[in-house]
Amino acid sequence: MIHGSGLLDKSRKIQLRPVFIQHWNDEYLVYNNLTADTHLLDTISGELIVEMAKTDLSKKQIVDYLLENYNDIQVQNAELYIDNIIEKFYQMELLDTEV
Repeated sequence: MIHGSGLLDKSRKIQLRPVFIQHWNDEYLVYNNLTADTHLLDTISGELIVEMAKTDLSKKQIVDYLLENYNDIQVQNAELYIDNIIEKFYQMELLDTEV
C-alpha cells in the first residue's frame, strides 16, 4: 500500500533523502545519512536509487526509466513494480516525500 492520501500522483516528484551508495557487481549498498541505516539492494532497486540520487523524479519518470532500460517489462508490470519499490524505499526511510 502506498502511504499518504490515495495513490501516488504520477507527476509528483519523489525526493530521496541524503544517501551514500556503493555498488559491487549486481548489489548496491545504500547508507542513509540521516538514520545511519544500511540497506543492501538488488540490481534494479540499486539502479533506481542511483537515478533518484541524481535528481528528484516523478513516478512516471521512474516507470519510464525502468521501461527504457529493461525491455522485457510491460507497462502495467512496471507500474506495479515501481509502486512496490517506492513503498519499500519509504519503509526503509530513504524518501523525504510521503508517498
